[in-house]
Amino acid sequence: AGGVVIGTRPGLSLLAAQVARPGRAALGWEMMHLQSHKQSLREAMTRTFPRLSGLVVLTDRDRAEYRSLLGAQPPVWALPNTVQDIAPPFADMASRTVLAAGRYNQQKGFDMLVEAFAGVAERHPDWRLRIVGHGVLREPLRERVHALGLAGSVELAGPTDDVLGEMAQASIYALSSRWEGLPLVLVEAMSKGMAIA
Repeated sequence: AGGVVIGTRPGLSLLAAQVARPGRAALGWEMMHLQSHKQSLREAMTRTFPRLSGLVVLTDRDRAEYRSLLGAQPPVWALPNTVQDIAPPFADMASRTVLAAGRYNQQKGFDMLVEAFAGVAERHPDWRLRIVGHGVLREPLRERVHALGLAGSVELAGPTDDVLGEMAQASIYALSSRWEGLPLVLVEAMSKGMAIA
């Protein structure tokens, strides 16, 4: 009956709030800006999140926004993401490689990145775009790469457990996301000395 339940995304935090009981801590862990959520989800949060024992967000601004939405309950804490110590090798500024990493989905905006890179490849054919990750939109993206004639310039690599190693072999990190909370990968790329696009 006791214990701790932690919701790591809004839907799971709503469920955690619904199973909250005396002696059972129910925590929400929110990694997106409040305004990135649909109105219907924000309304559900308003009704249900006050049952949580606490809510963790990434920034002081997020804390203020959630506090404004929820009122006095639950307590809201801002705990920013952390980055591990970044060790050499640092970015290879001579590699002529643009790196992007993440899930192949709508949020990450890799479709927009490939479209933008088409203009770069035309003017700078010695540059490459390497996207590492996995997801449901990989095949449609591969088809778009071929349709744009970029098969020799754009690599849709699989997932990796070594993003920092990938960064050491590239010179620019591209963050093409349509929305993000606090993108930890951007902090890591800057720590590697990468240019950011």
